[in-house]
Amino acid sequence: MKSSNILIDVNKTQCTTCEKSFYEFEESELSNCPYCKEELTSYNTKSVEDKYLRIVINHETGVITAHEEDEHFV
Repeated sequence: MKSSNILIDVNKTQCTTCEKSFYEFEESELSNCPYCKEELTSYNTKSVEDKYLRIVINHETGVITAHEEDEHFV
């Protein structure tokens, strides 16, 4: 079975304006909070958690799977 995979860093971030948490990809951060629409800066956001997901696509079937990985294996 041939497949391709990529490791994606997913950040759980909190807006300190509305105190709600949201998820975003590393290197593709949101410009505005999805809840209160406040412009996001380093001053009004707080990193809560990082997760690493391995996305795999089977070239023959097109099936896409996601697996959470331990950050120690990155």
